[in-house]
Amino acid sequence: MNNFEIYYTAAVVILMSIALIKEIAKPALIIFSALILLILGNVITVSEAFVGFSNHGMLTVGILFVVSSALQCSASFGWTTTKVLGNNSNATLRYLRLMFPVSFLSAFLNNTPIVATLIPVIKNWAKRNKLMPSKFLIPLSYAAILGGTCTLIGTSTNLVVHGLLMENGLEGFSFFELGKVGLPIAILGILFFSIVGHRLLPSRKDSIVQLGEHTREFVVEINVGADFPHIGKSIEAANLRHLQGLFLFQIIRKDEVISSVSPEEEILVNDHLFFTGLPETIFELQKIPGLFVIKDSEFDMKNLDSDKTNTYEAVVSNSSTLVGQTVRESKFRDRYNAVILAVHRSGTRMNKKIGDIITHFPQVENAFFSNY
Repeated sequence: MNNFEIYYTAAVVILMSIALIKEIAKPALIIFSALILLILGNVITVSEAFVGFSNHGMLTVGILFVVSSALQCSASFGWTTTKVLGNNSNATLRYLRLMFPVSFLSAFLNNTPIVATLIPVIKNWAKRNKLMPSKFLIPLSYAAILGGTCTLIGTSTNLVVHGLLMENGLEGFSFFELGKVGLPIAILGILFFSIVGHRLLPSRKDSIVQLGEHTREFVVEINVGADFPHIGKSIEAANLRHLQGLFLFQIIRKDEVISSVSPEEEILVNDHLFFTGLPETIFELQKIPGLFVIKDSEFDMKNLDSDKTNTYEAVVSNSSTLVGQTVRESKFRDRYNAVILAVHRSGTRMNKKIGDIITHFPQVENAFFSNY
């Protein structure tokens, strides 16, 4: 390899790394583009570029993804996992019941689909048992990693190295050869997490849970009286569509819940209007005759019917068209049929008018109601 090829390859690798870190495009597209650049620079030939697709290890990884995906789509998998975890109050036993089965599965299936499948199952199980999901997600990941060190097919790395050994005329690994080292390490790692390690893990609540706990900080419930001058008019005509710092996101009418309120929705007597925004801006509503603030509102996000109202937490990526715009400028409500209830940045809720918040990266936008 001459000097040009060395510098050219280094430049391609650096650019590829920057593109992956900045998330300029999808990883597959970035890596494939880097491969094309290496071919165009005559660093590698076309046959060398695609020889990896004939690697036995890579082909085995592909087969394992198919098997793991089938497992991921199985409804019985989540049910079985919940039964295995149980509801035992002993902390050590809980981690043993989580980590040993995950490690066993990971030894014979691909890690990524297993972890991806179990994350929602573990989070739901933890919430039902009033436990912090954050205390179980890292052990879940580590259990999958430790289990993958026990067999040849445990991780894709093992298979790729095995294929390279065979291509170079060397004897590959036997199926359980790596387990001579991996199995003792896996057992010690699981025991450490079950007895000591879980005590070092943070007890973090999901942002969506924190949002539900502090609902009253930014949700105002208004009752519509008979003397409201815009009875029978639409939200738009009643001038409730573009209030300064407040958004109407829900109406309760008798036993009916109207979510992500359309601007054409009519206002009737005794409607309960729910606004999100800064509490100090409520004086704008109080100035309108016929609107009465309910001081002891019983609105609780945790009691919402998920079949009618969906609450989501979304992360804004640096490639999003929302970046650099205020929520108002992005016309978020019109584009996505959803209302933002709160915006968190670096774990802290932004205490300002939602419409004036400029979307940055990285940032979490919490709890908006969709489906007009």
